Amino acid sequence: MVSFFPKPYPDEILYSVIARYQIRSGNTSPKVTLRELFNSATTVATADLPSNLNSLSESLQPFSNYTVEVLIERYTLYPFYSVFLPPNRATRVKESLKAECGSDIHTRAGIMASSVTMPRYFRFCPNCLKEDLQKYGEAYWHRLHQTPGALVCPVHAVALPDSIVPVQGFNKHEYQAASPENCLITHNQPIYSNDTLEKFWRLAQDISWLMNSKLSAQEPDWFRRRYIALLIEKGLATATGRVHQKRLLDNFMFFYGREMLEALDSMVDYEEEHNWVFGIVRKHRKSFHPMRHLLMIRFLAGSIEEFFNIDYDYKPFGDGHWLCLNAAANHYLQPVVTELAISLCCDTKKPVGTFRCSCGMIYCRTGPDETEDDKYRIGKIKAYGQVWEQKLRELVEIQRLGLRATARRLKVDARTVNRYALRLNLNTSWQSFQDNEIVQSPEQPEGDVNSTGESETRHRQKWLTLQLEHPEASKTTLRQMAPATYAWLYKHDREWLNQNSPTLKVPVPGASQFCKKAREREVYSRFLLANKGRLGGCCPNCDNLIS
Repeated sequence: MVSFFPKPYPDEILYSVIARYQIRSGNTSPKVTLRELFNSATTVATADLPSNLNSLSESLQPFSNYTVEVLIERYTLYPFYSVFLPPNRATRVKESLKAECGSDIHTRAGIMASSVTMPRYFRFCPNCLKEDLQKYGEAYWHRLHQTPGALVCPVHAVALPDSIVPVQGFNKHEYQAASPENCLITHNQPIYSNDTLEKFWRLAQDISWLMNSKLSAQEPDWFRRRYIALLIEKGLATATGRVHQKRLLDNFMFFYGREMLEALDSMVDYEEEHNWVFGIVRKHRKSFHPMRHLLMIRFLAGSIEEFFNIDYDYKPFGDGHWLCLNAAANHYLQPVVTELAISLCCDTKKPVGTFRCSCGMIYCRTGPDETEDDKYRIGKIKAYGQVWEQKLRELVEIQRLGLRATARRLKVDARTVNRYALRLNLNTSWQSFQDNEIVQSPEQPEGDVNSTGESETRHRQKWLTLQLEHPEASKTTLRQMAPATYAWLYKHDREWLNQNSPTLKVPVPGASQFCKKAREREVYSRFLLANKGRLGGCCPNCDNLIS
């Protein structure tokens, strides 16, 4: 029967409170203490994630308000682990803490599978120990000091030495309280540089904030999305989220340094393709130790508080809805566009947004949007849509507006109006009356056979003429001289292009040099054949090529 229970001190871990209870109760056997508090003699004295807390809460109810939820959230390390676990796993871990048997707790929390080692001994801060003795008359184990990764006191910014009390003692049922006798500073304590000590102090502050902020568990992808957004902001990933791995690793290593990462069991091997730094920013297929999340958060966001309190989704074009830029629509310049697809420009590596409106217009522009005016900018229109085409038909055939007047109403170029009028086979006023608004479109409607034939002849002639003028030029050189011609032939007349281009020159030992005049004769013959004898005269570069 429990008749009292010590009031926990600030930042005291539950293990320490029970250890102080055992001393004050006068119990000589640890199992007597276990029966009184847990109604079981087999409960294991666990520092970080103890089990059988339902029974403990029930035992304390007559004289305290320590519910099981309060015990878990305030006096265990559950808040340190739960935030980085999927919500369903975090719930199962909490249920295991409440239950009598907690053998699966560390496995479910991902501790057993992690390469980050657990503290072997209880840690303490010499300054905190001195203050606790002066203020309370006794020492106690601080919860924060026992957290993995907390190697420096967040209050006094001094390294935390190990006590002589093992976290897993010889008697797994015994609780050992902190005291000046078992909290001694020995000579084999690690010594860190000032720079590393400051980084440890900032990490300890992040841990302290995490433990006391009552954060909810998040899905792994929630963290990954934020990591990617921050990597994009830092130029360590493309707009589509592709991570520059070597650059990331270089910056990460420079930020923390080898000394700190080795002390935290988080050193990264450049040769290892699946190291934890690469893995934590990819799609998560496994959980990562909370300390490694904290390292990545501090590196990317500056502090954990800023990371959790600011929306870090990468939005190069701002939040939706976006403006419809279709002048023919009733909702012109209204934020009604809900569909946005972001891709990456191959040349500039900048984000390209493709906006799709319900009116049928699809337009895109290169981002990010940096000013208010950028929202009204169109880089390219991929489709005008049915509403725009219907409005064009109305302006041209019903209202009988001229070419430029129609273009002004639709806020497009006159050539665009003319092209779509031809494509839609509209009865236009400028074609009927031949007034001063007539503008001949330089482009023919798609599928025009005559236009295709004329383009083919023009590009073939230009390609052969280039070879006559530069008989020694390679195919690559000719391509650089006339990229548009090469592109057209490659797309529409590739077989002819391959047959009428310079062959790859491979030097053969002992063979004679390529005959320049023979090459010119060959090209000129192709030139005449391509023009079907319509061109008279001889080669402009040689008077004796044709006899």
